[in-house]
Amino acid sequence: MEDLYQHIAEMIRLAETRLPPDVVRALKQARKAERNRMAKIQLDCMLKNLSLAAERGVPICQDTGILTFFVRPAHLADKIAPQIERGVELASKQVPLRPNTLDPLTGKERPWFSLHPEIGGKELEIDLLIKGGGSENWSRLFLLKPGNGEQVVEKVISTLKEAGGRPCPPVVVGLGIGGTTEYACLLSRKALLRPLGPPLLDLEREIMEKANKLGIGPMGLGGKTTVLSVRVLTAPCHRATLPLAISLQCWVARRAFLRVRDGRIRVFQ
Repeated sequence: MEDLYQHIAEMIRLAETRLPPDVVRALKQARKAERNRMAKIQLDCMLKNLSLAAERGVPICQDTGILTFFVRPAHLADKIAPQIERGVELASKQVPLRPNTLDPLTGKERPWFSLHPEIGGKELEIDLLIKGGGSENWSRLFLLKPGNGEQVVEKVISTLKEAGGRPCPPVVVGLGIGGTTEYACLLSRKALLRPLGPPLLDLEREIMEKANKLGIGPMGLGGKTTVLSVRVLTAPCHRATLPLAISLQCWVARRAFLRVRDGRIRVFQ
């Protein structure tokens, strides 16, 4: 797989210039359901943006985000890392990607992406999540009292209230519940890779219903579509802890996947 880096560059290009069909469908459903005039205008602009980006092959948003890769099986990560790095370099020129990352102390440009090896899988699988700075600023970690699930809903709703229009709603809410502090954060990001659709858990349904009654609406300008979807991932945790991590994804919910099966490489959303 000497040319794997080219497929990785293609995966990045696909994620940056087109949204997955389930996200587009959710935005269209929101537009159909909205009654607020300003909300309709904002959603129309988003859908027009998507059409132009796909037609011209350019990024959907000027903030091309930070790239997070999840690689399975774990033992392939070291071997694949140079190919991912080369793919990111190629995509940076071809898409192009904005130079978003810098040294936090000196302020100098410093290219960077994150790579997380994962257990599982027999053949190579790579998941790509792209998050911009506006939504990343509203990531939150809470260490709650064990045994009180109501706290989860309260923390998510209070975070959305505080965020308002700044993470560019309608957002996707990714929750990581349990594990350790750092693993809960990782789970919340992985949750954003799941397809949008009807709530799968009562918790997802409750949060979505309450969030969409906040009146924040698209881009914070009012309406009943503040959240497109809520996705939850959990892990066992120590009985004395209850970590809750919240990752908000803006309406430009970018993701893509690469799979190798019998030597054939497939890139898709």
